[in-house]
Amino acid sequence: MVFTSCMNFRREALLTSHDACDNQFPVYEHLTDLVEETLCPKSEGSQHYNKDCLYRSCNECSTSKLDLMQEEQCLDKNGSKVKWQAFEYRTNDATNQRKLFLATKETSPGEMFNYLKSLLKSFPSHQFRANWQHQQMKKFARKPAKRSWLLCTRLFRELLMVASGPTSIAVLFSDTGIYSHHDSAQTCHVER
Repeated sequence: MVFTSCMNFRREALLTSHDACDNQFPVYEHLTDLVEETLCPKSEGSQHYNKDCLYRSCNECSTSKLDLMQEEQCLDKNGSKVKWQAFEYRTNDATNQRKLFLATKETSPGEMFNYLKSLLKSFPSHQFRANWQHQQMKKFARKPAKRSWLLCTRLFRELLMVASGPTSIAVLFSDTGIYSHHDSAQTCHVER
C-alpha cells in the first residue's frame, strides 16, 4: 500500500523533475528490490544476507542508503498533499479491543516516505523469518512424520499447531478454525 503509493509518486515526480534522466532514483517494481537497496550485499557464496544487516544493527547499511528526491523529502504542511493508505490499530472504546484497519491518509510526500522508511527498519528481518518459516512448512508438508504434533510458530497472535498423519496434514488456529491440507486429493479446506 505505502510502497505502491511512494513509487507512484516517484514515477510522477520523475516526469516533471530535472532528475528524470538520472538513474539515481529508480522506480522499484517490488518491495524486495527496495529492501535490497538498503542492505549490504550478500557475502560471496551465501544464500542469505548478514544477520546484522537484517536486524538493522549493521553500521554500513540502513534506510539512510535510500536516496530520496527533493520532492519526496518535502514536509511542508502548506505544500502538495498525497493520498495514501496504511494499516493502523485502533482501540474500540466500548470493548477495549485493538483492531487492525486500513486508514486513508492525506499528508505531505515527506511524511509518506518517512513512514515507508520506518516500516523498512523491521521489514528485512520479518521477511527473512516469514520465508524461513514457509520453507520449513513446505519441507514438513513434503515429508511429515507419522502421527506427530509440532508447534511451528505464532501467527497473528494465534497459536499455530500442525498435526500430521499418513495421508494428511491439519493446521489448527486456536479460536479461528482449522485449515487442513490433504496430500492425496491436493485440496484445501478452511472451517471457521
